[in-house]
Amino acid sequence: MPSMVRIPAILSVLVLLLARCAVAEVNCSSTSIALPSVILGPHVHFVTEDSADAVCMHEGFSKAGPARTSTLHVMGLSMSAVRVSTLQILRPRSTKIIVAVECLKAGQKACSADKDGSVGYHNKGRNNFGTMNDGDDNIGNSDVGHANWGNNNIGVGNRCFNKTGNRKVISECSLLEFRKYAWVLDSPLPPSKKA
Repeated sequence: MPSMVRIPAILSVLVLLLARCAVAEVNCSSTSIALPSVILGPHVHFVTEDSADAVCMHEGFSKAGPARTSTLHVMGLSMSAVRVSTLQILRPRSTKIIVAVECLKAGQKACSADKDGSVGYHNKGRNNFGTMNDGDDNIGNSDVGHANWGNNNIGVGNRCFNKTGNRKVISECSLLEFRKYAWVLDSPLPPSKKA
């Protein structure tokens, strides 16, 4: 008889745990911005890792959550980076840039990693960061395959937007493609002259 009492108790605990996991997945609904870039003057630039809040606020969010970063060297493009707060242009290839950042509304909590190590929602696979990725180690949104960075890539190792194929070269993305998705940074106005 004691074993019969334990079974309903164990089932109740399992149901509560499963319900809690389902709620955690539903509550994770933030937005990820992949490969953010800006136009400053005539050039397009990546943004430095310390510019995450600025990227999210530009997109209408309250603040940044976690981000994934890399270096200019790893991206493999002839682009510099901009520190948005000061408009400082950084050229060293070791400069850390944002690959993707989770943006949060006021009061919203950042997503935590699921059982497969993925951060974001509707990801299938392991160690993804972003939303609706299908595969492993993708950073961005709606990537299918493995180790893609950006949005809507299909294949392996694409670091761009809307690319298909398996890349052995670091990046086949062009500056024009980044310019298409970049936002324009206005340089500060010169100080006004007193009459």
